[in-house]
Amino acid sequence: MIGKTNSQLSGGGTISDDVILVNPYAVYLADMFSSAYGQLANKSLTLDMNGNTSLISIKGMFYTTNIKSITIKGSTAHIQNFNDAFRNNYWNFTTIDGDGLDFSSATNVNGIFQQSVRLANIKIVENSLAISISFVSTDNLTPESVSSIISALKDMTGQSSPTLTLSTTVKATLTQEQIAIITAKNWTLA
Repeated sequence: MIGKTNSQLSGGGTISDDVILVNPYAVYLADMFSSAYGQLANKSLTLDMNGNTSLISIKGMFYTTNIKSITIKGSTAHIQNFNDAFRNNYWNFTTIDGDGLDFSSATNVNGIFQQSVRLANIKIVENSLAISISFVSTDNLTPESVSSIISALKDMTGQSSPTLTLSTTVKATLTQEQIAIITAKNWTLA
């Protein structure tokens, strides 16, 4: 359990038994747990978004917390700002699963996974990503996670070409078919 059972969060939610229940009217959860290293170390958390369609920012929400995993319940499709949301989770952060991350409204994903070096498992909603994103620090992505990332890329044919940045290690594992899919969607692979 984090904090007290059913404790109120300043950003608009409650925590009980490692479940973060986001209030249906919450708009910003920016920096909510930023640097809560000791309190969240090795925790597997559930972020329950069910019922919330107002949230627009989780900027820095789990910045330097050393969490182990996040299970997403509900949709993140309305969130615009994911900047640094999971950044600097060096040691234990391995998984984002559940309903996955939906980047349909995202306008900022800068640094979202920077220095989250152990991240291996990630689920992203198909065709939800239309802006450049970097996984340069994440050498441990599973083949399933790489497939999820590629399927999340929207077809940007006829539009500006966003960049998908992968670590050198992960990029070396891409098949010719995966590279062809990325480039056919008018994405630059870096």
